[in-house]
Amino acid sequence: MGNTKDVGLHHALNFVNGLVGAPQFPKSIAGKSFDRYDIVSFYYGWINALNARQSNLVSQNQCYLSVFETITQLDYLSSDVSTVFRSGRYFNVVVYDPVKVWNNLAAAYEYCNGYLYIAQFALLVQLNFGFLSELTTRWTIVIAE
Repeated sequence: MGNTKDVGLHHALNFVNGLVGAPQFPKSIAGKSFDRYDIVSFYYGWINALNARQSNLVSQNQCYLSVFETITQLDYLSSDVSTVFRSGRYFNVVVYDPVKVWNNLAAAYEYCNGYLYIAQFALLVQLNFGFLSELTTRWTIVIAE
């Protein structure tokens, strides 16, 4: 019993998934097949890894929740876009889901200090030598440790 594929769990889950009519978008990368749920699970794991588990700060929890909800809403949007002609959910695709995604992105921008990253990117593009020397010094210290 090496993995879940040897047991046949993948086949069983794919069969059940087909019964409920869930859309699948298989992608092949280096010979391995991924569907939309694998990719979304990767992003959930990524945001979960970035969450500071030892912290009780409300701002860090709000950042985690806002990014988590953004990923969820993007998944809902992609699902609605793929089935819009069969389901007839035009309002969801055109208005509801984009507004939810935009609101969650705005919350993530606020709670995760997105403005700092935009300001730093602007300094980098403007070739601000003070900022570039600070980055060089910071990276040198990090590499030296």
